Amino acid sequence: MSQEEREVLEKIARVMESLPGESLLEKCWTEEQKEEWQKVRNTQVYIAECWRAKFIYQQGDPIAEALDKKEIVQNKYDLIWLTVNQYKDQWELIQVVEKYLKQLHSVFGNLLSNKKISSQVHKFFPNSIFLKPYPFNSAYDLFVAVLKEEIEGAFEICLEKHYGINFKTIKNGVKQLIETIQHADNCTGVYPQLNSIQQEKVKKNIGWHRISFSWWGMILFICQFAAIVDSSVRTKLIVVNKSTIEVFKLSAKASYKFKGFTWIDGKKVPFDKFGGVPVKNGK
Repeated sequence: MSQEEREVLEKIARVMESLPGESLLEKCWTEEQKEEWQKVRNTQVYIAECWRAKFIYQQGDPIAEALDKKEIVQNKYDLIWLTVNQYKDQWELIQVVEKYLKQLHSVFGNLLSNKKISSQVHKFFPNSIFLKPYPFNSAYDLFVAVLKEEIEGAFEICLEKHYGINFKTIKNGVKQLIETIQHADNCTGVYPQLNSIQQEKVKKNIGWHRISFSWWGMILFICQFAAIVDSSVRTKLIVVNKSTIEVFKLSAKASYKFKGFTWIDGKKVPFDKFGGVPVKNGK
């Protein structure tokens, strides 16, 4: 590993352990939100330490002691390491596919001038994204944006006035996503075409109305085409698919007995039963 590669990996670790950002902590108005922020930040610190151990120092287990002291449970320990692997696989993919994103960005604005096309893709590819200059100077910048979207986006739900998390529905959605990825083409990693019934089922379980544009979603979209013509994208996409399945499976397993909860005005209100409704007055 070159010194330059080592420095980039260290920069990534520093980004990981700085999320969610301090600006989001300032938006918290209840103690429960602040506790949630600290909980996510602590996990990110663990992830950054494991990233350094595995890919920079190539030795050690920085969270083994936390597991021994029962500061984290086994499922979280395993999920942290799987997430570290997934992030590395995403980083490897982004390095080979970023050029295609840049190319697409330069021509997409013209495509969106067609009202028919614009109305079909606006949900995930809003015009404003492509009418502005390309926002990234490197694959590193794109990866940082992906990390921020994922980590801060997951945290920001507690800042919503009302946001419910139903683990039964999420588990069903994750199961479908796993099945979709597992049926990806073995040679290209490209995802299969879902029929209308399958599409509606996935939309229902993953909360389609809540999904908006993301750079990672855009990357996977581009990969469906780039993987057909570029062997490096094919190879990296297949690896990402495998690590994503591993993370999804463990996440589903870890949340199997969880009921769910709703963030209401900065307070986490638990469901009364698995897949049920929020308990009134937190009781």
